[in-house]
Order: sequence, then C-alpha cells, then structure tokens
Amino acid sequence: MADWAQLSRRTLIIAGASSWLVPSIGACASAGADLRPPFQTLPPEKLVKLDRDVETPEPVIRLSGDSRYVREDPARADVDPDAAEAYERAVAPLRTFEREVVRHANRYVRSKGETPAHAGRAGGMLWRWAKADALDEMKSDTAHFNRSASVAALSLAWMQVREAIDPEDEGRREIEKWFDRRGDEVRDYYDEKDPDQRSTRNNHRYWAGLAAAGAGVAAGSSRLLEWGLESGEVGLRQVDRDGALPLELSRGKRALYYHAYALGPLMMLAEIGARNGRSLYDFQGGALHRLVRFTLRGIEEPERVAAKAGAPQEPLGRDGGPFDAGDVAWLEIYDARYRDRNPWARRMAELRPLTYTRLGGDMTLLFSGQNARA
Repeated sequence: MADWAQLSRRTLIIAGASSWLVPSIGACASAGADLRPPFQTLPPEKLVKLDRDVETPEPVIRLSGDSRYVREDPARADVDPDAAEAYERAVAPLRTFEREVVRHANRYVRSKGETPAHAGRAGGMLWRWAKADALDEMKSDTAHFNRSASVAALSLAWMQVREAIDPEDEGRREIEKWFDRRGDEVRDYYDEKDPDQRSTRNNHRYWAGLAAAGAGVAAGSSRLLEWGLESGEVGLRQVDRDGALPLELSRGKRALYYHAYALGPLMMLAEIGARNGRSLYDFQGGALHRLVRFTLRGIEEPERVAAKAGAPQEPLGRDGGPFDAGDVAWLEIYDARYRDRNPWARRMAELRPLTYTRLGGDMTLLFSGQNARA
C-alpha cells in the first residue's frame, strides 16, 4: 500500500493544480461511491463486518434543551450559568458517542488500514444508533443545532471507515439509510423556518449544511449534497469586504469566537464541494479567503474585530489564551490546498496536531497526512 502521508499530500497537490476535474454533482446521483469525501480514503486491505457487539452509549432518540446564553441578551453573548449546566447535561451523551465513533475511525486511518477492527467498531456503533433511529425527535432549536453538528461529525467518521466494511453486510445499508433520513430532516427543518430568523443564515445554517452534505456523501444523495453546498453559499454571500460575517459580528464580545466557529463547516463544505465538481473556494470573489484572513488577523489583533463588533473580544482559549488549537482545526484543510495563501503557514508545525471531533477528529492526520498520535 502507498504511504498514507505521501498519498494524501500528493492527492491534495494534484487537486490544487487541477481544481478536481470531476463530474458535476448532478451526474453523481446514481451511487454513493460517486460522491467523494473531503479527504483521501484508504483502499481496504481487508473487509470486515460491522462489530455488532462493540460497547456503545445508549442511543439518543430525542433531545431537548435551550441555549446556554441569557435569554434577554439580544447578542447571545452572556452565558447563564444554570442554563449552561443544563445544556451540558443534555448534550453530554451525544458528545460522548461522537468522540468514540470518531476515535475509532481515526485509529483505523492512522494505522493505514492495518487495524480494520477499528473500522468495524466505528461502524458497529453507528449501526446500533441507526437501528434505534437515533436523533429522530428534536424538541428545540438548540436540539436541532446539536443534531446538525452530530450528523456532520458522524458522517465524516463513516467516510473514513466505510470502504473497509463488507458491502454484503446489510448493516452498512441501514447506516446509510439513517444518514439519508437525518439529512432530509436537517434540510427540512431549516427550509421550513422563518427566513428572517438569524439561525437560518448564521453558523447554525452552515453546520446544517455540513450535516446535509456529509449525509449526502455517506448515503449517496446528490440532493442533500446540493443543499449543503447551497448552505455554504448562504454564508459566503454575507462576507463583507473586510472578510467579516455580519451575523457573527452581532454576537458582540463573542464575535471572534463565532467567526472561528463558523469557519469549520464553511471550510469543510468548500472542500467537499471541490472534490465533487462545485468549488466554493472562489465563490463571491474569494469570500472564504477573506474570511480566513480576517479571522486569523483577529486572533492576533482582537481589537480589529472589536472595532467592527462594537465590543472588546473575549479570548478564545479555555485557559484565557488567544485561542485553542481546535478553534483553528479547519486550517489543515486550507493549508493542504492553499499553503501559499495560508497566513499561518509557518505556524502549522507548532500548532499540530489540530483536532476537532465535529469535523472528523484528527484534521492533521486526515489532511496533512501526518501521523499525529500513536
């Protein structure tokens, strides 16, 4: 088997030169295999069955809960401690499941396909949730947002291991049907909302777009992929000349945080689109490039964001520092395709490994090809 690092980097270099000359999305509607993941996948050395006995958290069928922010705060910037505690309790089982599935998927990739048992475990966990029709009943806007982010994470994990799962295993089709249902529900929820609501145009919509696009690639649905990419365009159309997103600026002291947060799904959508014949990288005169520059410059000089948001910016880092590595995990995608345009290109070595569960886990492994952790 070709070395994973060389294969990943070589493929991405070729991609940057050729803009991924692939059929249009409409031409890819016939089969899931025709819809390309955003990263190079491993040709399996050995096919495995889903591990139906793997220890799996209890499926979350219904989810409720409200925002962690003070209801009366129009900027949704001030955290309500009681609401935040209730929110964390509500989403904890979901996040545990995401981490475990993504962990197994990353381990399979890191082994260069030599530990197919990890692929079987990731798939087995997804099968258990698909069998239970998990994430079917969402009881609040916050719950719908968390379903979007979860479907995004899980679909990206599935793409990492799918080719190692025996096509004759009926559970594989059950998983893909589940992704198709959840993707449809994510799309329908946002299509049916009042278009004047902020969440139909801010980072909630971009995460919904990534959920739909990820589910589309996982299930072989070009219609879901199309809607997901359109959601990315919703965001990129709003990027102003300075590179800012007006709806994220409206978050006041949290504006910088939400710019970095919005870039995760937007960057992944751009890469999925580029792999499937519809690049968003140069959409709206290179809006994504402007957004990257504005956000990274804002981390270095938060007063620039403060001037546009009308409020001093909170540090992104949990320890009070300017940021955590996960806040800029999307940089691995950008660096792989546009290293010459990456303002932080020289900092990448010190930042790695860059990981973020809801973007598929170890981004350094998936996009730079580096074996981040044993």
